[in-house]
Amino acid sequence: MRDPILYTVYRPSKEFPRSFVVRRWRIKGPDPVLIDKGLPLIIAPTAEDARKAIPPGRVRIERDESDDPAVLESWI
Repeated sequence: MRDPILYTVYRPSKEFPRSFVVRRWRIKGPDPVLIDKGLPLIIAPTAEDARKAIPPGRVRIERDESDDPAVLESWI
């Protein structure tokens, strides 16, 4: 069985001040591992456009207080 993939949507930040981005994380044990080490999966002008890169059938996870402030939401 393959490790699950988590898709995290980020708000505009210092790295991408005018864009929303999606980065993929592989869930391996207690600490997820970033898959997109270079550019993110997608760089988009809106959160709605960024979400289009997330495969259908995923479930939205609300941002946790301990998440980076740039995190908007995650999908698993």
